[in-house]
Amino acid sequence: GDVFGTFVLDNGNLVFADLYKWKNESYRDFVVQSVDTDKERITYIDTNAGSDDQKFDLKKYDAYSIFLNDGTPLELKDLKENDVFNYVEVKENGDDGFVRIYVWRNAVEGKVKKVTGGTGGLDEDGKDGNGKRGKITIGDSSYPLANNVTYTTDNGDEYEKVDGRRLAVREALEDFDDEEVLAVRNWKNQVCFITGDAKATSKEQYGIIMKYGSGIRDEVKIYTANDEEVVYKLEE
Repeated sequence: GDVFGTFVLDNGNLVFADLYKWKNESYRDFVVQSVDTDKERITYIDTNAGSDDQKFDLKKYDAYSIFLNDGTPLELKDLKENDVFNYVEVKENGDDGFVRIYVWRNAVEGKVKKVTGGTGGLDEDGKDGNGKRGKITIGDSSYPLANNVTYTTDNGDEYEKVDGRRLAVREALEDFDDEEVLAVRNWKNQVCFITGDAKATSKEQYGIIMKYGSGIRDEVKIYTANDEEVVYKLEE
């Protein structure tokens, strides 16, 4: 697994390192939805599972500490919606029931321009792709996608998950094209969660023909499934 740590430098020299290795469950990227300070509970989105309203009950531990990624100590009440956190259970001062939580605030907001790559995982036949991890371009900047990306196109009514390394990520995220989103990044600077109110896109349009042709020009008027009246000029 990956190792994360905090370091102390003195005149450019490393004098202290506090290292932790993410394991199994704690390696997942969790996104804060809300915090209940009375119950000492974090409600979160599990981006590996694509599920929301998960509960992290801190009362089961004897003690806990929370740090922002720059080393700033936090209290539970300081956590904000869309913060990303990971945790590690450690032994501190002889106490086994201790958990340390690290928090990242790396959200990006803007309009999605494109999603590229996504051929670095296994294809549908189980063969290796060409190693290109998916990327999403928001505004003028591109960001790599995490192995697992949870997203919601309706501001949290429903959540879905997609592998950010596979080609399918392009189709999964196409509803966000030209839409404003908030994308949350994990400790690897990879986007692990995307939320927005996207308009569903489709290569095909469905509707009812209301009028066909006219005395002036050939055209067709269609009442679409999106409750819109659209007029198309017919080609000769």
